[in-house]
Amino acid sequence: MGPSIVEIIIATCIDMESAINALDAKVGDGDTGSTFAGAARTVQAAIDTLAFADGSALLSALSDLKRKAMGGSSGVLFAIMMARSADAYRQSRDWVAALSEGLEAMQQYGGAKLGDRTMIDALSPALAAVGGGEGMASAAAAARLGADATASMTRANAGRSSYLDARSLEGIADPGAEAIVRIFEVLAAHPG
Repeated sequence: MGPSIVEIIIATCIDMESAINALDAKVGDGDTGSTFAGAARTVQAAIDTLAFADGSALLSALSDLKRKAMGGSSGVLFAIMMARSADAYRQSRDWVAALSEGLEAMQQYGGAKLGDRTMIDALSPALAAVGGGEGMASAAAAARLGADATASMTRANAGRSSYLDARSLEGIADPGAEAIVRIFEVLAAHPG
């Protein structure tokens, strides 16, 4: 993973802050966009110290930065994902396999699974598409389908939305899933 990919993700997270906050205000605390943007700003401030030539070290550093920068359960879960991904990358030298193992750890510790109306609904199909040999455009499309499906899920089994009734959730995509989609869509638009 090179600096340009990380820089694209940083810019996307900062650019989508207000839109994701507005979406989250309908089903949560209204701060999901700020959570992603805050983490992006922290990574941006440390970008010159990141070891892009060593994938495992890069993922470990990202884990530490996420743990310190992201509030709430999202920060802890992303830190877990990056830490497990770092260990997996050290063994496999395969980015997609490493991130997929990280996702499994996130699910194990967080308890969310596909269909629970969380960012997992976008992240899991996107990683599966890339892992299946499909390109980033297919990953973005898979993430979009997963995130859009959350808008028809009238019960959340994890996160702040789990406290809301079906009417409050209907027609509104999960903000974390929408954030993941936007990252994959921008990555698909910047090949290489």
